[in-house]
Amino acid sequence: MILLYNATLFVGFSTVTATLATQFKAIYGYDELTLGLLYLPFGGATTIASIGGGFVADWNFRRIARSMGFKIDHKRGNDMAHFPVEKARIQVIFPLIFIGSGATIGYGWALERQVSVAVPLVLSFFIGLCVTWPFQIMNLLIVDSYPGAPATATAANNLVRCLLGAAATAAIEPIIRGIGQGWAYTLLALLFTVPSPVLLIIVKYGPKWRRERIEMLEAEKKKAQVNEEQTVPVEKTEPKTS
Repeated sequence: MILLYNATLFVGFSTVTATLATQFKAIYGYDELTLGLLYLPFGGATTIASIGGGFVADWNFRRIARSMGFKIDHKRGNDMAHFPVEKARIQVIFPLIFIGSGATIGYGWALERQVSVAVPLVLSFFIGLCVTWPFQIMNLLIVDSYPGAPATATAANNLVRCLLGAAATAAIEPIIRGIGQGWAYTLLALLFTVPSPVLLIIVKYGPKWRRERIEMLEAEKKKAQVNEEQTVPVEKTEPKTS
């Protein structure tokens, strides 16, 4: 669920990035240099989200830890089996998801109506901020869920999001030509807004599922150790003779 929802956020991010130059060139007739400059609001917002998101995520983690009496060990790490890390991560992104959705819808209809260029540029800033921020937090949650295999978790995340992002990027231009910018970006916004209740499921049941998985892995590890001990041959020693 985390991987698929994170992929929908990435679709919103990647499609806006991929179509920004083509849409502004077709509607406003800007040259290549100006089109490059139009990425500054979006790029600045993603930079703020990438840096600020980490600070906010850490702050909320510490806040929940204090409320539970959970001591954070910065040197040796923490046993996350009994800490609601899903709540600590997801709690801070819910408002951003809906703001990002509204900004994406407004962005599409601003392009459709060909209003002043300042309007879609301002909205692109909020898309970069409010869609990238939840995406970064969900990346943290994926690694938090699999602390023993962060590289594998990250690889799975990259595979799923890039596959879905590639498909969406290939399809967005034909969709825009078919139904217009307004409805096309509205569909994009609904893609990561409608499934958002899955985050509540993750918050409620995620800790339980995570503990069950940890217990299952520990049981399999113990079983493997027992089997290994049973299969080790016992060395026979010959009796000494005088």
